[in-house]
Amino acid sequence: MLRSADVDALVPRATIEALIPGVLALPRCLDLADGPWCDLDAFHADAVSALWELTISWSDTHRPYAAGDLLSGVRTRLRTLQSSARRHRSRQCGSPGELDALPTPIGRTGEELLATALAEATGHGLKVADEAIGL
Repeated sequence: MLRSADVDALVPRATIEALIPGVLALPRCLDLADGPWCDLDAFHADAVSALWELTISWSDTHRPYAAGDLLSGVRTRLRTLQSSARRHRSRQCGSPGELDALPTPIGRTGEELLATALAEATGHGLKVADEAIGL
């Protein structure tokens, strides 16, 4: 069926319908809470979408284990989505409250140190135009 998926629009649909039991088993392989999915329906929507894309892109190819290859490809794509969501969450800061809990350095801030260095440099021949900082 995969070889003739580009012949008729119903062939990819029949392929996907035949692989639905495998798609329903995918949540056992992945931790849904770790991914971008808010519920099981969102997960299954992404899984069926990935299965459709793979079925279309692999049409007219010979694969002896096409069903297993398709499900493995879907699982790989979902793991990639999961890893991407995990990286995205790790880059985000939870709330301003967490920033308030960070220890502050004792002494002058970076801005104060920079201002002092610039003030000292102007006393040593630095022109006002040279000390302008473009933001």
